[in-house]
Amino acid sequence: MSTTHDTPATLAEELDALLDEYAGRHERWLALAMAHREAIRTADGAGVAKAASAQGTLLEEIAGLESRRGALVNAAAGMLPGLRATRRGPITLRDVAAALPVAGAAGLLAKAERLRELVRRTNEETAGVAGATRAMLGHLEGLMRHVARQLSHAGTYSRRGVVDAGGAVVSALDLRT
Repeated sequence: MSTTHDTPATLAEELDALLDEYAGRHERWLALAMAHREAIRTADGAGVAKAASAQGTLLEEIAGLESRRGALVNAAAGMLPGLRATRRGPITLRDVAAALPVAGAAGLLAKAERLRELVRRTNEETAGVAGATRAMLGHLEGLMRHVARQLSHAGTYSRRGVVDAGGAVVSALDLRT
């Protein structure tokens, strides 16, 4: 894979490969997020752990792609002077694809749009998993409080299931008798 971006054609080749790699990672992430949600739904602890671990590994791979993305965007900004002038925020891969003066630029733009859609869907799914996780944790916390309240014969726990300071204990010991 070329890391030298000396012509628009080599830049386009690198962009094409990078878009494919990003799309592949986000397709896997989407599948893992769906598996994670299903594991939560079925209370499969091992499945949750497996999905979370795989997602962590995948996020490390995506972080590796980020350095390549940065180098590619910097090269494009240097090679395509009009790219910075037309952009107010950070330059995206979609911006680079649209600005490249090469045959097949339309295909690159289509890949960039597909990646954007995959990222959107992945974000929605992971937000759903986060919500399901919060709901499950809230449910488990309620169960734990209920169990603690039922098992606290000494009255240590309040109705909310937390340790209650209660009243002062008054006791005395007669040392004279």
